[in-house]
Amino acid sequence: MERPAKGLSLLLGALAVALAAACSEEPATAPDLSDGDEAGSVAPLITVSSPRRAAMLADGTMKNDRQTIVGEACAPAGALRSLTVNGETVRVSGAGSCQPFVLQQGSRWGLSIVGGRAEDEQGNTAYLAHSFLRSPSFFPLATEPSREARVGHAVFAQFNQEVIDDGDRSDIDDVATVASLLLAGVDLDRLIPRSLHAQPDNDPADGEVDLVTHDCGIYHQTNQRTGFRIRKAGAFTTAEVAVDHIDAVEGGLDVSLFISRPRLPVRVTGYLDLWCLGGPSAAVEGSLQADIIRADALLTIPPSANGTPLLTLESLDVDVGGFRSDVDLGGLLIIDFLLDELAGLFDPLFRDAIEDLLPAALEESLRPTIKVLLSEALLPVEIDIPLPTAARLKVESGLDWLALGEGYGQLGFYAQVIPTEVKSKPYDAALGSIQSGGAPPIFSASEYAVGLGLKDDLLNQVLWAAWQAGAFDLEDLGAYANGLGVDGIAGSTVAYLPPVVMPGRAADEIEIGIGDLYVEVTVGSGLVSAQGGSASGAPVSAGLYVSSIVSGSLAIDPATNALAFGLGRHRQVDVQVVAADDPAAAAVIRNIMETVMHDVLPVLLSDAIRGFALPGFDLEVIGQIPSGTVLELDGAHIDRRGSYHLLTGSLRQGSRP
Repeated sequence: MERPAKGLSLLLGALAVALAAACSEEPATAPDLSDGDEAGSVAPLITVSSPRRAAMLADGTMKNDRQTIVGEACAPAGALRSLTVNGETVRVSGAGSCQPFVLQQGSRWGLSIVGGRAEDEQGNTAYLAHSFLRSPSFFPLATEPSREARVGHAVFAQFNQEVIDDGDRSDIDDVATVASLLLAGVDLDRLIPRSLHAQPDNDPADGEVDLVTHDCGIYHQTNQRTGFRIRKAGAFTTAEVAVDHIDAVEGGLDVSLFISRPRLPVRVTGYLDLWCLGGPSAAVEGSLQADIIRADALLTIPPSANGTPLLTLESLDVDVGGFRSDVDLGGLLIIDFLLDELAGLFDPLFRDAIEDLLPAALEESLRPTIKVLLSEALLPVEIDIPLPTAARLKVESGLDWLALGEGYGQLGFYAQVIPTEVKSKPYDAALGSIQSGGAPPIFSASEYAVGLGLKDDLLNQVLWAAWQAGAFDLEDLGAYANGLGVDGIAGSTVAYLPPVVMPGRAADEIEIGIGDLYVEVTVGSGLVSAQGGSASGAPVSAGLYVSSIVSGSLAIDPATNALAFGLGRHRQVDVQVVAADDPAAAAVIRNIMETVMHDVLPVLLSDAIRGFALPGFDLEVIGQIPSGTVLELDGAHIDRRGSYHLLTGSLRQGSRP
């Protein structure tokens, strides 16, 4: 594959040095080639001095604004015949080789392209493609975790009752099923203490019948007082433990669970205090059991702006059905006068034991479910931008909003996307990703199971971090071009600005702008000749800037469950050649690269977008859940709502590859 000419590489190196020296915040304008450069001595050259090339302007409002454009057009080979900047005709004097201009340009939020065309008296033409970003605010530049650089409410979601509990325990696609699986794995036996009751007992902590010492003249006799002690005699067992239902209510969750055929083995020991004659005892064993236990609990989760949700047991009602005791008290005749009292304790004692264990059981089953589903697993930890750039991004995220209402749970997550490796640039970026803000979308409680809003600020931070990682700096532009059916192209790109997601012309449309992409290219002789040729008939190397705005909409790739960018009808590509080793071929190179980048840029931008997998839930961290289980969006539909993309659908049980 042919590589760029050495002279052009030296020019780019000099340009990089000039940019770094001129300004540490933004790149300088395109190099002035009017002195000593053959291309500059033939074709006119249009330059813009303000705003500088690839400027990031923290200015104006979110609405269309006005920006003053200052520049000049020079025609080294003769006087200018005409000059147009952004469709506005600039009057030329006809005297001298340079014409300054100052004009007002409409500046949208996001990327603006300053385009222009100049023609001299000999018919030589030159084009302008000069870009800048404008927004009232940008995030601070941060390539390490930073609270100030977080995107607030980056993902804002509403889970309706179907996601909280769909009533189906055959698949893992709702909170209740996950909680039920965890509840079934809780060791209830360890939650029941060994000592259940002792009477009389002035020190409940020891679980023993009190001692008494009698003065028997020549000796002292110590006995247990007349009474009894009940202890657990074996493991507490059940036939089934499960969540019956979970309903979202205002401020919390209404949880109903059941325990079928619970059985608690017990050992009852009776003591008789015979004073100085001693203290005989007797013991019997049996069990306390029931047909079913039903429990209704109200768990409150107060609205939270940050941190882990606080789960509080507000109330607990326990109903025991079919209780019975199979403890034969006939072996305790030494305390026959206490047997009726003892028998009357079994039912409340059994209920108390169950009521005491249930809060811990709910804690162990619901808290990890709530923690994972509502605070930890929604966003990926890493984002991989596909080849050939193969950039890897790290995602720092956490809960920044939680509220529950009748039939739904609503939550928000902050996020910060960070490049794992920052690729050196020909200049230092002045600001972080562009910021638009915006309120979360309004959700329906009945039209879908889950609504998930992805904020433009999040997508733009993904693109900014990918840009920092060099995702748009192609070392082999030819590979992209060849993949699109264009042969004879070799070169590389350097992106001076990050791509930006902007509102589109229609309500459901977006536009992605990428500006001041510097391209160093060598075009094969065959391709040049086919477009009009060069004077030498040899390959031509050139340096040029490309700015583009591509319309489209986000979609979902069902094969990868990731975002996809569907191209729309509108595609603007502006190219400005600033160096060419064959000046006569500069116009041909511009035409070729306009066509090539018309196809290359949408693919490059789509590759960056599809690196963002749809948010999902990785349940591997929860015990009792099959390894690799994930919850992912199913049948999702995307609508554009303000500054968010609203994904609606249901959840399905999936598996991690």
